[in-house]
Amino acid sequence: VHDAPAQHHLPQFLSVVQGDENEEGEGKQQPNIRATSEEIIVAEKPSVWELLSMLPQSIPFIFAVCILATTAGCTCFALYFVTQVCRARGFDEQEAIVTVASVFTTAPILGMVSGSWITAKLGGYHHHASTFGVALVAALGTLMSSVAFVGSRSYEDASSSNHIPFIVAAWLFFFCGAVPASTLNGVVVSAVPHGAAHVASGIQFAFINSAKILIPPMGGRIVDDMGLIVGFDMTTIVCSIVFVILSVVGVVHARSSHPKRTVVQPSPASEDGYSQIP
Repeated sequence: VHDAPAQHHLPQFLSVVQGDENEEGEGKQQPNIRATSEEIIVAEKPSVWELLSMLPQSIPFIFAVCILATTAGCTCFALYFVTQVCRARGFDEQEAIVTVASVFTTAPILGMVSGSWITAKLGGYHHHASTFGVALVAALGTLMSSVAFVGSRSYEDASSSNHIPFIVAAWLFFFCGAVPASTLNGVVVSAVPHGAAHVASGIQFAFINSAKILIPPMGGRIVDDMGLIVGFDMTTIVCSIVFVILSVVGVVHARSSHPKRTVVQPSPASEDGYSQIP
């Protein structure tokens, strides 16, 4: 009934209550307790260098980054040389351009989508054993495709216009190489302490870009020594073998160390998750 007088006396009532609390807590600076707690929490967060030192302790992180770097570097090498290889195998200029454009606009995209779908059906990238298992199957596919590059030469020798085996092998090579891309990216950010995910992602792309810079010149040296076609085939085979080895070790470690679940979850004793190493 008396809303206006109640609102008029409300500030006075609050001032009285605050005055009583200040009288009861003489010498206590309670308004500063919240600020002090926040300062303590900020001070306890590890620095970037401390987060970097935690990353090598995560074995799934290491193998996921190595696999992604290997596939990215080999793909970059193939992208640079595949048009020249097509011309050396007897493709005319227009046929080589159409083939390369078709392969590179369809195979990697479908590979990443298929890899994500399969991994999700097997429990998601948090289940590292399944994720590295998918990578292993893809690695075997790239190895068989790179070996098929060598076998496809016999068809071209018999008939210079029969390039279908090479085109199929190239499409499967880039498809399988892209299968673990998105799922291993999930492993990279989930296999490290909770607060280090952004640092892990940065390290991942640093290694991937470094591989794109280093592997093509290394493959180019092999091409110079062995010839364009043979050097291209041998470089893709070597990269595929490295891909297979890294995937096998990743599967073995995931099954032996973390058979069910390897995702890092903050515990009540350490809610920030910085001390949790898989």
